[in-house]
Amino acid sequence: MGIFKRVKQLFLAETNGLLDKCEQPLHMVNQLLREFNQELAKGKELLANQLFIEKRQAALIAETEASIEKRNR
Repeated sequence: MGIFKRVKQLFLAETNGLLDKCEQPLHMVNQLLREFNQELAKGKELLANQLFIEKRQAALIAETEASIEKRNR
């Protein structure tokens, strides 16, 4: 079992070395910024949706309280 583990580690080390040589920092930063902008847009959309839901729930609560008040009279 020890030899297979060593071969695996050697393969991973060589593969990572080749990737390190190919990678260009500027392209990596640009890709990270694109991913960040996508996540930011998704977060803004979710926030807007959550605010809409909160306002709708507040309106339902107010309506229910008004109905309760009306029935109590």
